[in-house]
Amino acid sequence: MLPSAGRPWKTCLAAMYNTKGKYWLYFLFGLYAGVMLWLLLGRSSMDTGEDYWLQVSRNISWQPLRTVRHQLGLLGSRQSWVARFAARNLAGNVVLFIPLGLMLGLVWPKLKGLWPTLAACAGIIVSVELTQLLTLRGVADTDDLLLNLLGCALGCGLQKWLWAKRSNS
Repeated sequence: MLPSAGRPWKTCLAAMYNTKGKYWLYFLFGLYAGVMLWLLLGRSSMDTGEDYWLQVSRNISWQPLRTVRHQLGLLGSRQSWVARFAARNLAGNVVLFIPLGLMLGLVWPKLKGLWPTLAACAGIIVSVELTQLLTLRGVADTDDLLLNLLGCALGCGLQKWLWAKRSNS
């Protein structure tokens, strides 16, 4: 029996208990993965025609929180489009990875718990960052990894909170 329509989170969690709900979960996870791959790797190459390894070396940012500090500084810009860009970049790097942390433990039950989920998310994020770097489709930035992992941790926390809320009702 499905819970009332006033509590959609209960409906989602109840659906996980039946086979049809599992298929929906796998479908949603696949759809999410496809959209994320398109967003992260679907852009055209930034190849400038220079030496490949020179371009790769220019597209790496190893210094933690450098980009975050820069983006936070841009939030106060007098040019509104610059502030919007910075806000979208910071928020997007967190928000777009909340579903990964939320669904990963549901799709692969062995990944239940914060640390196994974060380890799997870190592996996925590092793979995407390296692919962006080596295909010249983006910059490999330690801040992206940190912000993406924050989103995954929030998603994992949200999952735990929803399960606790479900078991209390």
